[in-house]
Amino acid sequence: MDHIAARTVFCAFACLAAIGGAGRAAGQAAPSPHPGLDLEHGLIVGHAKALVLWAPDGSAQRVLSAGPALHPVRTDSGSLLVLNGKDGNLNLGAQLVRISLQDGTRTRVAKLPAFACANASSASEDDDGSSALGLDVQAADDFEVDASGKVACLTLMDRNANMADLQLKVRVELDSGRVQRWLTVGEDDCKAPKGVIAGEPDRAHWCNPRMEPEPEPEPEPATRFAFDYDVDTGWVRRVFAKPENHVHLNEYLLEQTSPSGRWLVLGGDHTDGDYIHRSLVLCDREDGAIYPVLAKASAWPVPLKAAKRGGMARIRVPSKGMADVVGESDVRWLGGPTTEMLIVDQLVIRPNARSWTFKGQLAH
Repeated sequence: MDHIAARTVFCAFACLAAIGGAGRAAGQAAPSPHPGLDLEHGLIVGHAKALVLWAPDGSAQRVLSAGPALHPVRTDSGSLLVLNGKDGNLNLGAQLVRISLQDGTRTRVAKLPAFACANASSASEDDDGSSALGLDVQAADDFEVDASGKVACLTLMDRNANMADLQLKVRVELDSGRVQRWLTVGEDDCKAPKGVIAGEPDRAHWCNPRMEPEPEPEPEPATRFAFDYDVDTGWVRRVFAKPENHVHLNEYLLEQTSPSGRWLVLGGDHTDGDYIHRSLVLCDREDGAIYPVLAKASAWPVPLKAAKRGGMARIRVPSKGMADVVGESDVRWLGGPTTEMLIVDQLVIRPNARSWTFKGQLAH
C-alpha cells in the first residue's frame, strides 16, 4: 500500500489562467465555446494521435496539437513534454518533444535511441535492430522533470516495478538534448549495449522531483459532516449528536479525501499476483452511503447495500462491475471543493453526477 499513497499529486487540471486567451495551432479549428473547454478548466490528455483538451464533464474535446503525445508531463505554465514513439515499445526509440500550450507548436528536445541487448540474437530483433522488449513508462512518476526544470528523467520497464525483467533509466538535459542511459535491472541476462551503463546512476545524475506546494488546509470542524470513517475499526460512524456505528467495511483503508472533504476514497479487497489489485469505494460523509467505483462510464450508481450479519450491518464488497485498480494506477482528486472529480486511470468520476472515460494519459 505504501506505493499507492506515496505518489505526489500534481495538478493535471490545465490551470493556466496566466496564459489566458490561448491561441490555436496552424490548421487547428478555433477553440469551442463549450463551457469548460478551455485551458483554465479542461483536462489535458495525450495519446498516440494528439494532445487534446477535454471538458471536465467529458462532453466535448478539442485538439491542442496533432501528432503522438504519449505520457504528457507539465514543465511550466505554458508547455509540457511528451514522447513521440510507439506506445508500449519505447525501446524502439522515441523523440522527447516540447509542446506549447499557446499554439500547439512542437519542438524536438532530444532523440531517445533504440535499445537492444548487446547479446540479443538476430532472430529476436526487429528490422531496425531493436528487440521488441516492450519497455514503457509504467506509472506516472516514472517520467518526471527535475526541480530545476532543466532535466527530465524516465524509467522504462517491460512490466511493473515488482515484476520487471528489464529496467532502463534515461536522463535528458532539456537545453542541450544530451541523453544518458543506465540498465538497472536485467543486466545479468541483457548485456548493456554501447552507450548504456550497467548499474544505477548516482544521485547527482538523477532527478529531484518537483514538489507542488500544497495549500494549508483549513481546520475542519468535527461536526461539519454527519458521518466519518474509522480506519481502525472499519466502521462508518455517525458523528452528530449521539455517536453510533452505521455500516461496516471489512479491511478497507482510507486512501484519499476529496478537496471538499465530503468524499472519502477507501481501498480494499486486495489480491496479490503479478500486480497488487484492489477495489475502491467512495464514502459520502453527508449521509454515510458507500458507492462503488465502477470500471465503466456510467450514471451515478446506487449505494452498496449492507447485510445484517452477526448483529452488524456489513457492506457487500466487492460487487459486480467494480474497477480493478493496481498499485501503479493513477488515482487522484482534481479541482476545488465545488468542481472536484476523482481520476482513476482513464476514468473521471464526478461525485453525485456521472463518470466518463478517455483514451490516453492525463497530464501530470
